[in-house]
Amino acid sequence: MGARYFWLKATALLDPGKAVVRVGFESGPKGFDDVWVEYAPGRGPSDPRGNPVRRVHHQCKWHVTPGIFGHAALIDPDFINASAKSFLARAHGALLSSASAANGPFAFALFTNWRTDPKDRLCGLISKSTAGLRIEKLFVGGDRSEMGKLRRAWLDHLGIDEAGLGLLAQVLRIEEVSESLTQIRDRLDDALDKVGLRRVPQHETALAYDTIAFNWLAQGRNEFDRDTFRQICRKEGLDGDGNGRRAMIYGVKSFCHRIDALEDRCDYVLDLTPSFHDRLIVDDAAWTAELLPRIGTFLLAAAKSEGRLRLALDAHLSLAFAAGAVLDIKSGRAIELIQRTASGYRVWAADDADASDAWPVLETSTTSIAGAGSEMAVAIGLTHNIAGDVQKYVESSAPSVGRILTLKPSGGTGQQSVVCGRHATMLADTAVAAIRRAATESGVGRVHLFVSSPFSFAFYLGQRSAPLGPLTLYEFDLEGTNGASYMPSMCLPFKP
Repeated sequence: MGARYFWLKATALLDPGKAVVRVGFESGPKGFDDVWVEYAPGRGPSDPRGNPVRRVHHQCKWHVTPGIFGHAALIDPDFINASAKSFLARAHGALLSSASAANGPFAFALFTNWRTDPKDRLCGLISKSTAGLRIEKLFVGGDRSEMGKLRRAWLDHLGIDEAGLGLLAQVLRIEEVSESLTQIRDRLDDALDKVGLRRVPQHETALAYDTIAFNWLAQGRNEFDRDTFRQICRKEGLDGDGNGRRAMIYGVKSFCHRIDALEDRCDYVLDLTPSFHDRLIVDDAAWTAELLPRIGTFLLAAAKSEGRLRLALDAHLSLAFAAGAVLDIKSGRAIELIQRTASGYRVWAADDADASDAWPVLETSTTSIAGAGSEMAVAIGLTHNIAGDVQKYVESSAPSVGRILTLKPSGGTGQQSVVCGRHATMLADTAVAAIRRAATESGVGRVHLFVSSPFSFAFYLGQRSAPLGPLTLYEFDLEGTNGASYMPSMCLPFKP
């Protein structure tokens, strides 16, 4: 796995828009010598205090079978198949040995396909956007608190004081990946294609790229900058065939994937993450007043230069919907969406498959709220059944809503409820027709829209939303920081 991860990072050396300037394989501080990545000054990923990191050293621990781990595993040598030193002990040793290094500031990351135990205190410590530890949470509570017990276990194991633990925590990252080796192969294929290197055949399970990395290591070639990496790839005959122009990929992100940075797959990225703390927006008014206009400017500029757009979105569903509203069905542009699925990335488009009678269709039902207002809420639950949560929110926080229209797939909710781009557009057409029909029957003015779906469906729904009139979109509080309920996001149409 270390070799494959090396290639994912090293391909950035061939992209002039990336901040990566050097990459190493099987070198660096003991215990963190699998892969390291060095960034241009001031352009690396942020540490817990928001300062850019110069170099990140990775320890890759890949398991054949799935599993979970907690805070105790980080002080257990068995967790990383070591005989004496635990992950934290190795990280502390690497911190001390690197304290005077000229290439700092730095970070030490555990890259693993095991997941943090959701019941363990460690889970809440890891930032979902940076993969770093939340220092402010680590030092909350006394010795008898749950977090205090975690601190004490780590302090006793390392033999340091809280000041030393604070320094260590600032440089730690826990990078979890849920993808299989096959899915990572697909991601590598995209990365290779993006920089013009020979792609990975779909039938290939034992990658030639894995062998090449170890061959270079045996030759003493395991650290590369832009020039040396380009030269050795050319010498190895890894240049792509150059047939045709690769599609330009545009990305929008409002949160960061821990492992799969959107910048690694896209030519241009609109980064909205400064407006959010993890997935919670900093200023509620920014949804409509700031983010919607920025998405419009970015996507309309892209549409002027491309006849067929390819989009990747690591963004809230409200923003995916807004992107569709900007590039509506009258925009004259064919849109391809890079959709994450259970089996890896897939390019979805309105014409990507022939329609099938076997695909799930939308079923509708209506609930009346006694004594409430004349507006209507719409609950579209494709990946999760949200009817109960929406009704609970409406009854407690939306007195203007007197009716709830629920739409769900005939085959039941779940990650497989939407098959492809063609299916997503058909479901979006059905949803718009159902909403318009219900609104006309009850004379509704504003529609309150709640959606749980793949982002592609939200995009296609946004493309068709103009006939629905005034809309208020909602986001669910996934982090639980605001009562684990819904919050209004943006209002459409936007009139500056």
